[in-house]
Amino acid sequence: MVNIHPHGLHLCSCPACGYQTEVEEYTQCNTLPCPVCGNRLRAVERGEYGIAKGQTMEAALTPPRAGPKVLGSRVSLAAGAYTDIVSIIAPSEAAPGQTVDLQVKVKNLADYNIYISTSAKYDDTIFYLSPEYASVDAYATYTFYGSFTMPNKSVRVYVWSYYWTGSEWYLDDSEYFDISLAEAYAGKITKMELEHDGTYSNIPAYDIPQHERGLVHITGRNDTSKAQRMGIHWQVKDPQGVTKEDYYAWESWPYTGAGSTHEFIGDRFNLDKVGNYSLSVELLMNYDNPEIVDSYSGMLCRVVAVVPEPEFQGFAISRFDKV
Repeated sequence: MVNIHPHGLHLCSCPACGYQTEVEEYTQCNTLPCPVCGNRLRAVERGEYGIAKGQTMEAALTPPRAGPKVLGSRVSLAAGAYTDIVSIIAPSEAAPGQTVDLQVKVKNLADYNIYISTSAKYDDTIFYLSPEYASVDAYATYTFYGSFTMPNKSVRVYVWSYYWTGSEWYLDDSEYFDISLAEAYAGKITKMELEHDGTYSNIPAYDIPQHERGLVHITGRNDTSKAQRMGIHWQVKDPQGVTKEDYYAWESWPYTGAGSTHEFIGDRFNLDKVGNYSLSVELLMNYDNPEIVDSYSGMLCRVVAVVPEPEFQGFAISRFDKV
């Protein structure tokens, strides 16, 4: 079994300024600050793990078979003796049901390799980071990765770091961070119009004369409490299912304010076939990872054959003479 504290009187030294002092049995050098410069002291000749001088961590310790199975308490710990959680990278807010990814960077404070592990928890939900543990070089920083599903409320996430003593995991450092519940994206398609040769008709439109030119107008409303960049995607297909228009766009700055609307106008296309044209629309928010907040799928318009004006309806070829 590896001893955490060397037996008997032993010498502690400051790796920064060289200060030395002799301490009593079971006094752990790395818990003592240097009275000269404030850095943590280190044991001379035999490290706090009972590692012989010149021996590597892997050679001195029995490697762990798994990470820690118990979590640290929610109390704040002082800076770790052997590990230091130097940073946690995570979003400041997330929507309900969103996957929250985090990175925890832990530094090895010892002047030799040690095994480090991490764990995390919010409320009663425990999640472990990957890898389960790692052998970290002296003074090196290692990154652990984890994720969890954001609940329908703001949360405080606690993170702990541990080092391996040769027989057990020792809780050494802790940090926490807060993630606010982001407002869910919400919007509504409030108006759909088909412009055809200067005439505007609500969608679905009926009895549109054949051979006119169509132009789709879609208006979307921002139903969140702050400005949002809104986007749109629609497809128009003719009666045979051939795509006449595939339109995709995001509004430019300034973006649509809370409760306000934005109109998207597509490109012109020919209404050259008799029958029903179809339209599928998706109103979008969140440019980096688009979310559909409203949609429509149905008829765009019904195109009819052009009927001759009444004064010309009786006209017909009665005789054809070849010259």
